[in-house]
Amino acid sequence: MESLVRSLKESLQLTNLEVPKQGLLLLREILERQPATVRLFPSGPGFVAVSEVLVVGVSSSCLLVATQAASVTSALFRLDHQSRPVQYEAMIKLIEAITNRFVSLTLPSPAHLRSSGRMKRSDPSSQALRSEGFLLQALVCFQSACRLAEECASDPVLKENMFTAPYKHSGAQDSLESLCQCLLRCCDAVWIPTVIRMCERAPSAPILQNFYSILSSQFTLLPSLMAAFANKLASSGFYKLAVEHKGLLCAGNRNPNLNASCCGFLQKLSMCLLSQSDLPSGSHQHDLKEVENLLLHNLPSLCYRLSEWPSVLCEYQGPQAPKYCLVIMLRLALQQGDRLLPDQIVFSNVVWLLRSVQEQGCVVPHSVLRSALYLLAVTQDKSPSLDGASLNCISKALSSCQSFSSLYFHHPALIHFMCRYPELAEKFAALVLELWLTKEQDTNTGPTRADTQEEKESRADERSDQKTDTETMELLSVMEKYPAVILTLLDMVCTREAPLAERVLGVLEVLLGGQRDYNINLCTNLRPALLQALQRVSVVNTDHGFEEEYSAQVNSLPLVLKLLCVTQASDPPSSPHYSNMEGVHFKLLYHAVSMLLSNSGLMDQLQTVFSSSSSSSFSAPSLSPSACPPLALLCCCHLLLSSLITLQRVHSTQVHKSITWSLDTAVQRLLTQKRNTDSLLLISYLRLLQALLDTDLASEVVCLTSGPGLVGLRPLGIEDGALYPLGSRGAQCLSIALSGLLLQKHELLLRASVNCLSSLLGFLQRKSPATAKHVVCQPWSRFLLHSLLSSGKSCLLHPAILRFIILLLQDSGTPVLREPDLLQVTEAVERRGVKELSKEAEQALRLLLTQIQSRDLLPREEHKQKVKNMIEELGEPDQSCRRSQSHSVLYPSREVKHMHNVELC
Repeated sequence: MESLVRSLKESLQLTNLEVPKQGLLLLREILERQPATVRLFPSGPGFVAVSEVLVVGVSSSCLLVATQAASVTSALFRLDHQSRPVQYEAMIKLIEAITNRFVSLTLPSPAHLRSSGRMKRSDPSSQALRSEGFLLQALVCFQSACRLAEECASDPVLKENMFTAPYKHSGAQDSLESLCQCLLRCCDAVWIPTVIRMCERAPSAPILQNFYSILSSQFTLLPSLMAAFANKLASSGFYKLAVEHKGLLCAGNRNPNLNASCCGFLQKLSMCLLSQSDLPSGSHQHDLKEVENLLLHNLPSLCYRLSEWPSVLCEYQGPQAPKYCLVIMLRLALQQGDRLLPDQIVFSNVVWLLRSVQEQGCVVPHSVLRSALYLLAVTQDKSPSLDGASLNCISKALSSCQSFSSLYFHHPALIHFMCRYPELAEKFAALVLELWLTKEQDTNTGPTRADTQEEKESRADERSDQKTDTETMELLSVMEKYPAVILTLLDMVCTREAPLAERVLGVLEVLLGGQRDYNINLCTNLRPALLQALQRVSVVNTDHGFEEEYSAQVNSLPLVLKLLCVTQASDPPSSPHYSNMEGVHFKLLYHAVSMLLSNSGLMDQLQTVFSSSSSSSFSAPSLSPSACPPLALLCCCHLLLSSLITLQRVHSTQVHKSITWSLDTAVQRLLTQKRNTDSLLLISYLRLLQALLDTDLASEVVCLTSGPGLVGLRPLGIEDGALYPLGSRGAQCLSIALSGLLLQKHELLLRASVNCLSSLLGFLQRKSPATAKHVVCQPWSRFLLHSLLSSGKSCLLHPAILRFIILLLQDSGTPVLREPDLLQVTEAVERRGVKELSKEAEQALRLLLTQIQSRDLLPREEHKQKVKNMIEELGEPDQSCRRSQSHSVLYPSREVKHMHNVELC
């Protein structure tokens, strides 16, 4: 052997190529005929010497020599020819040398492919045919290397290579793993593209047989890397490639070895892809075994080209198992983006298959049903809608599974498919949505019940600042397309366990925060669902009595109220649906108010906030700011309480517990501390005072306390008694405070001040008209009016200022308002133009001009004509505008929106 190796090494340097060819032929004969009991290479150096000679041989410029050297290499890659320790590094060099030789191969040209048969007979020594011969022999050699690696992996002694010198144990180039990595790397980068190009137009059965065997071996050598390798193969069209080669070359029992290689490859590829899918843990092993048996027993008989698959799937007679294999492969390929058939054909064929199986009285296997559901969901967009019979068939097939969760796969198309058809949505939409949210929740760490309220609020703020996750965005698109999903999610908030209900609540909050334009029909359908949710929450709250046990559950009332606000705002009063929904509107608001007013815990919290605010402001001025309630919390409490007062008065709802509130403290704050009080807090004070004044300071929700600063000393006089608990002095103080706020530049504060002043004058008119006239006619009102009229054109035509002038006209007549003042307003309108005014300013101006005209406040004819012309130019107000005044929704500024993030319930 040593002398033969030396001779070969020298002969490869000669120009006469016949000598090395004969030498390589002799070496191959020795390697192939040597008995396994006699070892040719007991030590490493002998094996290395042969491998070095073969490296030179496969690198020869002559393809015939290189082919012969590759043939010898395949014989060398026998287990009984390996030395101890195994020379993995030498084998790696041989594989790399053969791989590098591919660069110089001459691939068949189109002309050669068209006349390949004639060229083989006339010119058997053509370069293209020699290249094909080398490629075939190289594939045989590569397959031998893969087989040898598998055999070494099964032998612990050879795998660990324990006889290697100690200093080599850490070397990555002399291990079985390094050999396997080399095989995978060369196969992926060079061998696959070369074979595909060689067989693109003229597939060769021997080449493809070895090629698919090599691909199958990769799944055994490096299991840790096979997930990525399988995804790459499937996404690159290898399902289509193997299926076409089987159908082209193996039909009619031809090329059985190639058929076996293709079947082995398709089975290993499918099992690797299936093991990565998101199967439920309970059915994972069962599904894997089921699919493995199906492929093992039916792939050999499936020698059809892709164009023949639809006819196979639609065959009514015959066994179903081969069709099941096609469905599974269609699904696995499609998961990687490889569409073996057009979507419409896949969709219709799968529906037909399910119907035919049911008509024959059979049950679709679980793994096949899961694949069929995936194909239906993913291909639905480009397919026609299902008819009733098909939907009934699909529903029956899905219902046959004991647990729908075992059929679930985490893909947006499944939600769209289940929500697209009401017949399926009724049975499966809630299950799919629950699994979708649960699957997403499992991948994210959510708040636990042990978290403090501060931690939950902090986490909520972080979530609101982050970009909405993809799962939530997908649900939002589903809700826009299928509005009934909102009803399903709302039901889940009220009926599911706390973790899932919290997740659903978060999705709906994102929906509400999106400021989307809601469909009127959606709101019409949503209101009855909201009513049912409120009734359900009311029953649950009554049963639990707001004890600690229920406090641990998700309180869905805040979300229901938010949805109620959105639907109320989204439905224009002029809508034809409005009159039909009046009864539902009333019931919704009644239940909402009842829920809040019966919530003793809520009323206690409000009382605590107000008491803390009052004591920190007056009784203990030295307290640190941290001891006072947060500004946002205090503002929200004022706004919530004002809404409860108004709604309780409208719906006459029973009040279980009242709140004590100091009217004296509120008036003093507005009068003496307004400069040191935040504008938003002042606005919330004014809104609460307005609600109380509209109820004549006698609401069942609030028990007002007064003091000598407002009503004087006891006993009360007639006037103070009529105005109790405000009193005449309190009315004057509050009027002065509100008038002073009218000079502020803050937009919301200006509007709130006018609204509160209007409610104050209305209260005084009802209780003591003389006091109302006295409050309006005091010199301060004249000074205030002069200041406002002198503050500029834009301020003069502000809706709030126009409303203030109207109030002065209604309650005082001419003593405060003079003719020059009114002319100043009309001149400002002439200069600016009616068309430039806002809708709100137009309404206020129309009311002002109407009063001027009816009370003949401008006696001169030319002034009367101007007023008449302005009224005509303004035109008649729309009916929708008149009704919308009482239903208008205030869209607050950024600061007020921040206040709404604080939830009390």
